[in-house]
Amino acid sequence: MSDTDQNETSSSENLIDLESSVSVPSSGELYEPSETIVPIASTRPEGIALIVHSQILQEENVRIGNVVNTVKQGKILAVAINTSEELITIPPLNIEEIEFEEFRETSMSIATNTMK
Repeated sequence: MSDTDQNETSSSENLIDLESSVSVPSSGELYEPSETIVPIASTRPEGIALIVHSQILQEENVRIGNVVNTVKQGKILAVAINTSEELITIPPLNIEEIEFEEFRETSMSIATNTMK
């Protein structure tokens, strides 16, 4: 197998199944300074992709990072960042309580110059 063949993989081979490979805390505890994967409950249809832009939560030291994720089992996963030097406990998150939008895929044509 050539180096080129080894470097080419399909996008599905590069995806990480967070549900089975990462522990997601259910208590809402964010340890001092840390990034923690947290569930955000959603009533949106299963399989729909949502965009959550980085934003500060009710605690000024907690920020949700930018994420594009698909609703699975009534939730999406996002990263909560605790910037303080203290343990912070956040309440369960709901998508309707934070800013988000539905991800809409668009097709794009790339024009090339065929004149030489």
